[in-house]
Amino acid sequence: MVGIAVLQAYTLYWSKATFCSYCWCYDTKKISTLKRYMHFVDNNAFTNINDKLFKIQLVINSLRIQCLKIEPEESHLIDEQDIPSKTRYTKIRQYNPKKPQKWAFKNLVRAGAFRLMYNFYNYSGKNEATDERDNRTAGCPLMSNKVIEKEGRGALDYRFDNNSGIIIVKWVDNSTVQLTSNFIGVEPLSTIKRGSKTKRDQTNVPCPQIVKSYNESMGGVDLVDMLISLYRIKVGTRRWYIKIFWHLVDVAKVKGCNLYRRHQDQHCVPKRSQIPLKCFSLYLTESLIKHNHVDFNAVTGRPAKRNSMEPISGRKPATATPYDDSKYDQVGHWPIPSEIKQRCRVCKAYVQIQCEKCKIYSCLVANRNCFRDFHFKK
Repeated sequence: MVGIAVLQAYTLYWSKATFCSYCWCYDTKKISTLKRYMHFVDNNAFTNINDKLFKIQLVINSLRIQCLKIEPEESHLIDEQDIPSKTRYTKIRQYNPKKPQKWAFKNLVRAGAFRLMYNFYNYSGKNEATDERDNRTAGCPLMSNKVIEKEGRGALDYRFDNNSGIIIVKWVDNSTVQLTSNFIGVEPLSTIKRGSKTKRDQTNVPCPQIVKSYNESMGGVDLVDMLISLYRIKVGTRRWYIKIFWHLVDVAKVKGCNLYRRHQDQHCVPKRSQIPLKCFSLYLTESLIKHNHVDFNAVTGRPAKRNSMEPISGRKPATATPYDDSKYDQVGHWPIPSEIKQRCRVCKAYVQIQCEKCKIYSCLVANRNCFRDFHFKK
């Protein structure tokens, strides 16, 4: 709900004045206390002082393990992902004046064309032992940028290692780009259209196959960033690892929705029949709140607004059908009497028995038990 409904302060999401239907607690002091004592590691028990991400590393590892379990695609790409943050943790925070969010934490993400993240790495500064990116091809005798750029647009140079099966290609477009692959190479060469500085018409520029494959499959990380930004969870805090935690929650939410949509595509379900990300987020919110949860503060029934006990003809169901996660969890589904009549959700007869958790009406009489049938998964 925090990412979908935009309010001025996070305490309003747990306020009765805003009438948030998904609120499980209306005590703002309790929410502030939970937020204050939100930690993910025992500082006294931690010994690796060189790990700058130790406060959130356990959560990162847990999500990374789940990402590695996803069935991979054929083409994977690695790109940067920003976590917007204004917290004053300059040891790992990056500054880029060319981006809308100038201050951010940086992730290196491996993703596919279907907007699924398969692995990621949280960048934590240049002093790490695993971070030596100044010259990653020092042992590869490729032409220097100055020499290859003199040959003009479309010039290329490459080297291939027979032992590892890895090829490194340097190609000149608007600037020099360098690509590495273990399954595709330079040939067959194709041509692409590029504008000429001296002529008004476009010219054909030779393009290696590795560049063509990259252009066809690129954009997976950008699509993930776009989906995260649509309903990003924004919580004001001075603790840098809280920002990373909520970003990981957004990543898990988007990953779950993309997995759902991929499964639907595999079963030939039309796009218009699939749940969008906003509805998926609401589904996830209600499922997490109500699954295996008993509402001891639920109000039994509601006051009648008219003298007659007969229902109004043509009225729609008072409450929507609950999601399967909370409907079939067998926890907290107790029949309670109601002051008004509604149609049974199963047999459509008029009843005054309501589920305390689902808020739906169903029969509970001698000759039929629709209450049980509704909550029992067939």
